[in-house]
Amino acid sequence: MRHEIRKPQCSGVTVEMNQIIGEMRKPNVSPIAVVGLYRSGSSALAGVLHRLGVYMGVQFWGNHYEEVRLAERLREFWHEPQLIPTCNRNERVTFLKEWLLDQCGSGRSNVGAKHPLLSLSCPELEEAWGPRTKFIWSWRELDQSIDSIVRARWNWESPDRIQRTLWNSLEEASQDYSLYRVGYSKMLTSPEATILSLVEHLELKCDRRMIDDAISFIESHSASQKSRRIV
Repeated sequence: MRHEIRKPQCSGVTVEMNQIIGEMRKPNVSPIAVVGLYRSGSSALAGVLHRLGVYMGVQFWGNHYEEVRLAERLREFWHEPQLIPTCNRNERVTFLKEWLLDQCGSGRSNVGAKHPLLSLSCPELEEAWGPRTKFIWSWRELDQSIDSIVRARWNWESPDRIQRTLWNSLEEASQDYSLYRVGYSKMLTSPEATILSLVEHLELKCDRRMIDDAISFIESHSASQKSRRIV
């Protein structure tokens, strides 16, 4: 099983709202949300952003590039893997505001967040982070994402239902928000072209060394997945 399910805790967030709003209005902060199904390549995509200079956090959950506190709270909010909300919308929005405020303390202009459960929260993310929020969908065919969970032996009940819930949420969000799709298969077969397009879309200021580092990361990721035969 991928994660231990913890007892939901939906305590309120005690942060001054005027401080949050003021920080969110700073023109130099551009929030980036990486969304997508489980086993859709979102960890690889987040690893790319990390190497391109996007601040993804200090401490990650495993090698998934999920900031620890964000990951823990999202699992509580949605009772992973049941995907049943345990908190109301306002509590989730307040936490997301407070979380981004903490990340802004890094002084970086691009702040990123990645977790599959963010796929359930696109409207809440824009409400919390503002209209400058950019959504990056790590896109993979639905049936491939379902099969990948089975091959990885996560031992989750109803992986089909879980993945379809996330898929339907993202399809619905696509009607109201601009979700930039990064195809997982294309990223593996054409890493340089995919990464350069991503840099252009996000208007990232990174040098060639950072781009080459991101390309090497994907090439290593692809080789590792093939050797384990669980892509």
